[in-house]
Amino acid sequence: MTILESVSEDTLVFLQIHKRVWPAAQRDALFWSHIRSAPDARDSDGPRTWIVCNHSTDHDKAPECKNGKYIKLLRYTGCLIVISRIDYRQSMFLVHPNHGIRSGTM
Repeated sequence: MTILESVSEDTLVFLQIHKRVWPAAQRDALFWSHIRSAPDARDSDGPRTWIVCNHSTDHDKAPECKNGKYIKLLRYTGCLIVISRIDYRQSMFLVHPNHGIRSGTM
């Protein structure tokens, strides 16, 4: 995934090229993504809630596909609400770029 533009601190324009899976043609998606924290006024120590909105767009920096290599994902709008919960008493998965995924406990 490539960031084409940082519109603001919480909004980015992405170009995402999806891996080709035979027999389908390879696809790409050009979209802006906006993320916003939605704090819970009733529980300031509770889990963090995030709202993410993605929407298809056009962009001058996006390369044109003249040879028909990619099929463009057009007119996509998606919204997610995500609640982050971390329980340090449970086993955790640690991700390290050089060592992959390891499990451990705290």
